[in-house]
Order: sequence, then C-alpha cells, then structure tokens
Amino acid sequence: MKNKNVQLLYTKKEWLLLGVIEITSPFGLPIKVYDRDKTICDIIKNKDRVEPEIFSEAILLLLKRKFVSV
Repeated sequence: MKNKNVQLLYTKKEWLLLGVIEITSPFGLPIKVYDRDKTICDIIKNKDRVEPEIFSEAILLLLKRKFVSV
C-alpha cells in the first residue's frame, strides 16, 4: 500500500476469527466486529503503534470494567 495512513498487520489464520461477534448497525444490518476483549488485547499488543491517549483510555476502561463486574 502506498497510502501513508494505512499500516498492514498480519496474524495467524487460526487467530483471525477469535473474538468476532455480530452486532446490528445503526441501519439495522448485521455486521461482524471484534469484541471488547480482543480489541483491548490488540491495543496492548501493539502499544508502540497506538497513540498514547488511546492506550491510556483503553487501560482505564478495562480497569473500570474489571472493578465494576467484581
């Protein structure tokens, strides 16, 4: 890709569908997305490539959720 705003990442084929869930879009259509846990794991795994603000917010949301659900 020549677009500087796009960064390609690769993963093992068997991991590709881990954490995939189906939700309904605002237009009522079913779409597949990664669940919250998979997203947090990806942010932590790629913390050197993620904006510091996004990383911090993700960790804070994770901690809040863990403490609330206990």
